[in-house]
Amino acid sequence: MWQLSDNRARWTTIPLSFQIDVAHPASGLQVATIHELSVTSLRPLQLATLGEPRATRPELLECHVRGQDLVANYRESAAGRVSPEVYWRMNHPADDRCLAELEVILSLQTSRLDGHAEIQCRTELGAGELWHLAVDAHGEPAAAQQLSRHAAQRLSRHVALTLAEPGILLFRPDTLAWSYAEMVFPQDAGPVSLAPSSADPGWSVLDRRMLAEPMEKGVIRRGRLRAIWTARQSDQAAVLAAYGRFLASPPPLTV
Repeated sequence: MWQLSDNRARWTTIPLSFQIDVAHPASGLQVATIHELSVTSLRPLQLATLGEPRATRPELLECHVRGQDLVANYRESAAGRVSPEVYWRMNHPADDRCLAELEVILSLQTSRLDGHAEIQCRTELGAGELWHLAVDAHGEPAAAQQLSRHAAQRLSRHVALTLAEPGILLFRPDTLAWSYAEMVFPQDAGPVSLAPSSADPGWSVLDRRMLAEPMEKGVIRRGRLRAIWTARQSDQAAVLAAYGRFLASPPPLTV
């Protein structure tokens, strides 16, 4: 369940526990344990708006917990040009192979007559394998491409991916029995890039852009991203099934 104190939210269940600094969404999830084992190879879902330095803390207007949802509203800034609202929603896994499922629902609006805004989501990955699972419009598997053979072996070049087709990014950390996957609803997805970390040797940095379209006053744009933790055995089948459920889920017209 969620516990919120001094703008820090903690989710603690078996098998997953993590915390979020709601006042600094660019710091992402600090995943503490999975099956009571410490997690040191994953720093996921670091959210920032276009034009905002990642070190900047947006002005938090309010945050609260409502059932399975953690909700935060932020003031529009001159640099970011949008007023974001973020829902971190813990879903009940519909598949026994899935350990946990977190949905991030993003809402953007602006007070300007017109403009351009987007969300940038960063996930940092330690030692392990990273795969891109391409799927067709019906969520059926099309191809699997291994992007990094072994993250302990540093990427020797910048790898840029443009996911014009729907897809899933699947990370298999070394020496652990679980896998992690990210998926974005196709209409909300933008370019994805993968590069070696300049700060942490042996780590990779996965940057994705979302909701990168023009905006105008009075219009609310929403987008969705899901993060799945699954058992390593049959992980591709598990996340492909989760993606199919994601595609079939209703749009968040209201949240």
